[in-house]
Amino acid sequence: MNNTSAAQWLQAANQFDSAGDWQQALDAYQQAYALEPSIETQFSIIYCKGKTAFSADELRGVIELWNAFIAQQSAFQWQFAAFYNRGTIFRLLNECESAKQDFEHALQLNPQFTQARKALGLLKLMHSKNQDGWLEYQARYECETKRYPIPEWSAEQGIDCGVYLYAEQGLGDNIHFFRYALAAKKLGLNVVVKNHAALNDLLNFNLQAHGIKPMQGDGFSVQYQASLMDMPYLLAPLLPQIPDTQGYLKVQPEKLQTWQNRFQAANGLNIGVVWSSISQTTFLHYRNVLLPEFAALFDSPHTFHCLQKEISAEDRAQLAQFENVKLWDENLNDFSDTAALIMQLDLVICVDTAVAHLAGALGKSVWILIPFSPDFRWLDKGERSIWYDSARLFRQQQVGDWCEPLAQVKQALNHFQAA
Repeated sequence: MNNTSAAQWLQAANQFDSAGDWQQALDAYQQAYALEPSIETQFSIIYCKGKTAFSADELRGVIELWNAFIAQQSAFQWQFAAFYNRGTIFRLLNECESAKQDFEHALQLNPQFTQARKALGLLKLMHSKNQDGWLEYQARYECETKRYPIPEWSAEQGIDCGVYLYAEQGLGDNIHFFRYALAAKKLGLNVVVKNHAALNDLLNFNLQAHGIKPMQGDGFSVQYQASLMDMPYLLAPLLPQIPDTQGYLKVQPEKLQTWQNRFQAANGLNIGVVWSSISQTTFLHYRNVLLPEFAALFDSPHTFHCLQKEISAEDRAQLAQFENVKLWDENLNDFSDTAALIMQLDLVICVDTAVAHLAGALGKSVWILIPFSPDFRWLDKGERSIWYDSARLFRQQQVGDWCEPLAQVKQALNHFQAA
């Protein structure tokens, strides 16, 4: 892009940013800044540096950049966003009190800044302040259009009514909060449920088994609506405990039979594995484990079954070196196949992705590798999950360092007894 103007670099940077390609965005923002310095471009450069940081030292370097930015008088109108972004970096460093202070400062400067309220809500949830956390998390609706123009259900409306429940955010969230559709039905609500398409085969089977209507087309006749992710808050007056922690999903019998027929006797345990996801989720690189690190587990007298649908060419070539690793990606048409495969296994070992929720929802033993800055649902400490009785959590002790938790997993395998 020789002789490119600052405006053209900015346009390219914004496109890279929107696509989640933050390294390319960072390079383009820096080119634009070199040609035409501005406070807006400086903000974007620091923002992208935060997105591309991998180590604790790099994250602390980004905090220093935010400190200098905030100190500029010319940056006053950007300070609320700068405090929020610095707070997200503190959150990645698991310095939650500093993150909380920055989110609160951002709200003092701009009380309408809903991203900061959402972030505060997630911090509260991570520290088990559930009702306050869920309430704060509803701030997301102030910056997003609600999906359906009918009133939201609450316990005040009672249970003698129809409620349309819909999946929100990712596949893992859909599986995780699906339990509340079943719980609502048990309480007496007449519910209609819409799930992500990739989950329809599996989840619709479970809905029908409980006498619940899956969504068919766009037509439905109910008085109220609610997101599945809001149901822990909305159902709390009627359901104070987390439901179905022992598992709540079943697999279609014909799917189970198909996958039973594919399995042969194996050495040791049959273990499902997931080391990475290709989702565009922000900061996903903190959750993923590089295959060369994860592959240390394959030096065990067990058979490992890849539960990933998407495998990079580089990873595929490395996996070919291990005779005890089985790839099933060509047979995994949707999550009903993944679920049926999981039911043939003794154990699942995975990063924090949808498969972790699927294994827990099936009641299958699952060991989840948790990054140093955990997602709210795994709380801030402990090796047990409040959501899944069958889950065990292996936590990073330093940003980006998977050596210790993987060593703990390998040691635990020596003592694991299949159910």
